[in-house]
Amino acid sequence: GSGATAAHDARLKVCAIGLTYALATFAAIGTGCAAPAIPVTAATAVTPAADVGTSVGPLPTNSQLPSAATLVERNLAARGGVAAWHKIRSMVWTGRIDSSRLPVPSVHFTMYQGRPNRSRFEIDAMGSLSVRVFDGTQGFTIRGAGPQGPGSVEPFSPLELAFARQAPGIDGPLMDATERGGRISLDGTDVVDGHRTYVVQVRLAGGEVDHVWLDARTYLERKLERNAVGPGGRPVAVLMYYHGYKVVDGLTVPSTIETASRPGMRPDRIVIERMNFNAPLSPRLFEPPAGVTATAGGAGAGDHSRGGGA
Repeated sequence: GSGATAAHDARLKVCAIGLTYALATFAAIGTGCAAPAIPVTAATAVTPAADVGTSVGPLPTNSQLPSAATLVERNLAARGGVAAWHKIRSMVWTGRIDSSRLPVPSVHFTMYQGRPNRSRFEIDAMGSLSVRVFDGTQGFTIRGAGPQGPGSVEPFSPLELAFARQAPGIDGPLMDATERGGRISLDGTDVVDGHRTYVVQVRLAGGEVDHVWLDARTYLERKLERNAVGPGGRPVAVLMYYHGYKVVDGLTVPSTIETASRPGMRPDRIVIERMNFNAPLSPRLFEPPAGVTATAGGAGAGDHSRGGGA
């Protein structure tokens, strides 16, 4: 019937765009967030709000621009400081994803993030679950799981693994960047959504080059560009824009993240409705289904009757 067809279409489109959401979320975990002085375990609702101020007035001349190190220091201070930030051991976000590419107005998501670099991103579209998991070493995707079956399981490709292993995790792209073997430099100034910004380049130890746009007034992130793995394994630049910064339980967080894979593309919107910090995360969240082994860049070994590689 038409309902089954719509559900099928939703599953196909969610599978196609789920990677973009996962990349955007995992790359943005630390963005704009400051850790509290004490652990927070209760889920807290996030109320969207207008952006924190508008950057006005001219930026300094090139000879007066702050160094990249100074900008990173100011960014970390605006987010709550390194020591406080390191007290966050896990994060859980829940909310919705709005996209014009879906046959339904929005789908629900849950994101789990744990140190040192574990992540699980779930999208629920009309009862069909799409999941991307990285345990810090290996990763896999589950597509089409639901009441009718466990869906299919596919290990990450070598390109996906390389991207996931270089992800900044909970801390975000700027915190401890040099300690992770990266290099930071100032790449000029720009205007993002009417806000004057400093552009900081982050060159990772593995060779990936990312860019972060910091608001010249608040020093919070306005935009992030990260080179990712697109459909068919092709490289693609994923752009992320951060809006509606709010202070929640002492944390400065964006309530909305917009993502796009190319300039001029209508962005998809991630709306964060609830957050949970330092909640215990079961190791099973980051394990493949029973009988399936997520191996690098190939078909998962084991019982693929529970869902082989798609």
